[in-house]
Amino acid sequence: MLKSFKKFLLRFVKSPFGLLTLLFLLTAKGHIEIIDTDYSIRTAKAIIEEGTMLIDPVEQNNKMPTITGTDKIYSQYGIGILVVFVPLVAIAKLLSMGSGADGTMLTHFLLSFYNIPFAILGLWHFRSILVLLNQKKEIATFFMICLAIGTIFWKYVVTDFSEITQIALLLGAIHSYADKNHPKRFLLVSGYLSLLVLLKLVYVIVIPPFVILAIIDGRKNR
Repeated sequence: MLKSFKKFLLRFVKSPFGLLTLLFLLTAKGHIEIIDTDYSIRTAKAIIEEGTMLIDPVEQNNKMPTITGTDKIYSQYGIGILVVFVPLVAIAKLLSMGSGADGTMLTHFLLSFYNIPFAILGLWHFRSILVLLNQKKEIATFFMICLAIGTIFWKYVVTDFSEITQIALLLGAIHSYADKNHPKRFLLVSGYLSLLVLLKLVYVIVIPPFVILAIIDGRKNR
């Protein structure tokens, strides 16, 4: 199993995915850029340190529902991104305890890279969709690289916006549906859509089209 992993790792490093990963790692900002992320960071810290999701307001003029008996609030950005943030915040906390480095800086530094694995996953789904649509692999790879470095995709990857994570999950659902030969494709579709809705509730709007497609496919295949 170790040999297989080494082979996979070697192939990945030599592939366009490995080169894109290196590019994203070298150009990541290394710090948090948007205030929305701070809500999720504070919530993750509160879960780890206090076992609660109540946090101090990030902005002084924040108009959030008042909670009786406390000045704290619940983040309005949901809990989906916390699946990613909690382990990274925990790692940053352990590193800061062991090294004496500033915990906040370490947390922000680690979280500035969290989009990169999702970006690679999204690009892989994008390329695979093109191949499933009978595009040649070389051309599909070319278009994937164009998307990765020739569009705003790159800017979002190296910042703390969650759009890249959302794109990866949505492309995963589309790819899973398009792969007609996969025996459990609708299980994968439902998994990706569940994660997408958990991340942002507005994505419930994409569920009905997939349900309709599932019904049509079911009738065709009895």
